[in-house]
Amino acid sequence: MHRHLALLFTVTVLSAETAISVSASRAIVVPVTQASFAIEATPLAPNVPFADVLAAVRPTGVGIGDLAGATSLPVFNPTTNRVETSTVFTFILRVPSSELSSTATRLIGQVNTANSSENARVRLGSLLTGQSPTAADLRAARARVLPELWADLKSRAEALAASADRGLERLSVLGYGLSAGQF
Repeated sequence: MHRHLALLFTVTVLSAETAISVSASRAIVVPVTQASFAIEATPLAPNVPFADVLAAVRPTGVGIGDLAGATSLPVFNPTTNRVETSTVFTFILRVPSSELSSTATRLIGQVNTANSSENARVRLGSLLTGQSPTAADLRAARARVLPELWADLKSRAEALAASADRGLERLSVLGYGLSAGQF
């Protein structure tokens, strides 16, 4: 039986009320084995029903899984110059871990649809979890994960390693304090 790793990504929709009341965008993630991710943003009509948001998020190359949850967060909207409610939906995707690396890896992405499709963006990070990574694991992850985000993790891991012998073993702790907006 293949081990699987969970890929989490969030769709953030700003609204002045609890219901979705601004345009959402469609996010397409290319196969993880290509070691890069692409975003295709397609504007949807305002007041998009929740079911349509789910239907609009269609990754290619991996199968969509369960909705992990939804969280409402206050977010400043520079377009309206005020704080609005950001509804963050988290979905779980599953792909064989062998396709990425031998270390369980979590990818977290955020699609920010605050203004329009042209402002939609995805920020993906790699968090090594579950077990202490070996040098080979780190090389494999570096080769497969978005380079700029790997560089960020690598610099933080090196800073930990410089201050503690078990720094790299603490790499998995780095991700838990991250939330939407910090990437």
